[in-house]
Amino acid sequence: MVGAFCLLIAYGLCIGQPLPLPAWLAKREMNGRVRMLLKGMINRVINIIALLGRPRMLPLSNKPARVLNGLMLSAAGVSMMIPVPIISFDNVLPALAIVLLSWGVRLRDGLMLLIGYLVTLAAVASVILLWWGGTLVATELLSLAGFTSSRQSQEL
Repeated sequence: MVGAFCLLIAYGLCIGQPLPLPAWLAKREMNGRVRMLLKGMINRVINIIALLGRPRMLPLSNKPARVLNGLMLSAAGVSMMIPVPIISFDNVLPALAIVLLSWGVRLRDGLMLLIGYLVTLAAVASVILLWWGGTLVATELLSLAGFTSSRQSQEL
């Protein structure tokens, strides 16, 4: 779900216009306990980012670069949307990339954007490698269990 909204936000970034939230989402409210927990976590993150982030390397946050920023945000969103079987915490890298890219655009911090680009590339690579490795493991387990197809047996 977060990845899909990330794609919508990235599209708005590419076209230079913010997209409104869907009405069903805009009307939702969090309960008080969740709101307080989220508020505390967000305050800690904002304090850390405020210490580190500042306007620098401005060409990476100017209008001509917004398409690149939108594409990188899209790649991070897609890598977050792709389910990786068996692996827990497979969304950590894409989420970190989204945070870095979003705050980099917000604070006009080109260094944060560059780090976000690198984390996005690492997130995409990790999803590809996890799928590739998972396919190899699943194929091996199926062959050990004797569930290989007759065509595969003939090739061996």
